[in-house]
Amino acid sequence: MSAVSIHGADQILRPPQDGLPYLRHDRAGDLTLEPGAVRVEGGRIAGFEPDAGAAVQIDAAGGAVVPGFVDCRTALPFAWAPDASDATILRQSRELAAEMLRDGTTALELRGAGPRGLRLAARLAGTAQQATAITAAVGPEELARAVAESRARALSLPAEQVREHGRLARSHDVWLRVDAGEEVLPALGFGARAVEGLTELRAADIAPLADAESAAVLLPVAELLHAEHLAPGRRLADAGAICVLATGCDPRESPSASLPLAIGLAARLYGWSACEALLACTLNAAWVLGLHDTLGSLEPGKHADLLVLDGPVEALPHRLGRSPVAVVIRSGELVHVRADQAWRVTGA
Repeated sequence: MSAVSIHGADQILRPPQDGLPYLRHDRAGDLTLEPGAVRVEGGRIAGFEPDAGAAVQIDAAGGAVVPGFVDCRTALPFAWAPDASDATILRQSRELAAEMLRDGTTALELRGAGPRGLRLAARLAGTAQQATAITAAVGPEELARAVAESRARALSLPAEQVREHGRLARSHDVWLRVDAGEEVLPALGFGARAVEGLTELRAADIAPLADAESAAVLLPVAELLHAEHLAPGRRLADAGAICVLATGCDPRESPSASLPLAIGLAARLYGWSACEALLACTLNAAWVLGLHDTLGSLEPGKHADLLVLDGPVEALPHRLGRSPVAVVIRSGELVHVRADQAWRVTGA
């Protein structure tokens, strides 16, 4: 595995301190954006100084270096036709995962609905270039088998089933992920790792959600396309919630796999800064998937999942529909260089 030196960056996005599992959004302003370099050795971040002897040199001039994006809410694996065969579902899902990687998503959730979906999720996890975590969207009678066969990390439940089945997550050592609608407090009472579907969140529930170690997962693509009420993203951030941003990638509800698009929409719909949006789909999203110890922020010793953007972080919300990702590195390996950005890379 070749050593990599990324040098000359106008901005390096760093957390305020190393070792944080997440960062509440009222502290997003503590993230730093300073010029600098990143040194990669053995697939991990080794330091923040240039290495003239590294085999691979990447010129980040005029751009930013940020952690790889983490998409913690997708419906993968799926196919566009509802009656598709397993082979078609896997082929189309692999193609979509590869597209997501080119757009900077270096880790993602795979959600299996029922035994067949979980089997496909496990097979997709074995071939995807990204880090993956599987969520089981299954009935309570199927959970033990789902965990054993797919190594599912989380159980997804609709809000109306939380009181009845919420204890299952604890008994099977998986995290609870709740599609909450209006009911948030029961999910918090059962220690939900993430609460999703917050377009109907009651004002009185913002403070309890912000005080909990439960992430508020926001899906701006779905909100925009379905003309729903907007989730109170600004109020949740100001209250200090663990805000998380995801595509919700689904052929019906949220037909987009682009986290750069979701970042731009979050800035427009919630009034978030670019740094707030980046925090929501890097460190905080990694925490939702239980990957925060190794991914989600630029820290010595973490896996070198990182992106070189072709411009400053502040430009992210202003060019919707365009990928700003020039270079993608996954576990220290150069996995994508945008054609017009090839000049940045030597020695690969």
